[in-house]
Amino acid sequence: GPHISHERGYALAVSSLAAVLHLPLLGAYCASKAAVEALGDTLSVELRPSGARAGVAYFAEIDTDMTSRGFGTKASAKLIGKNLLPRPAPLGAAVGALERGIARRSRRVVAPWWVAGFLPLRIGAQPVIERLFERRLPAVLETARAEDAPLTTQQPRITL
Repeated sequence: GPHISHERGYALAVSSLAAVLHLPLLGAYCASKAAVEALGDTLSVELRPSGARAGVAYFAEIDTDMTSRGFGTKASAKLIGKNLLPRPAPLGAAVGALERGIARRSRRVVAPWWVAGFLPLRIGAQPVIERLFERRLPAVLETARAEDAPLTTQQPRITL
């Protein structure tokens, strides 16, 4: 706070569309991104008296190694299929959104552009998500339990 609590100060918390739409198999990720969203929203209120601003960035699937590993599992393929989610957006879309958002000290930053449409629809969208996946979920969970999926963020090798 003290480092950004001035008239031109700005902080941007990087959340995700997962803070808004909670997909099966992503419980921990959704919870952590919802927490980031809450932190960014609270920070915005707390910094306002100093003239500083804060925002929250929401990204859908961006073409990164983390996304490839996360959606590259057998359970994910069984849950989502081939055509349910849009193709991951190029990394440049997220970088461009971040650059514009930081330059403008934006309250909300989104990438790809269509993510903005889901933010005000979150209450109605979640029941749709739940109905969309409910029939295939038992088989998906069985696959997930049997699968030895890699972590989505590569971990350094530690040698003792």
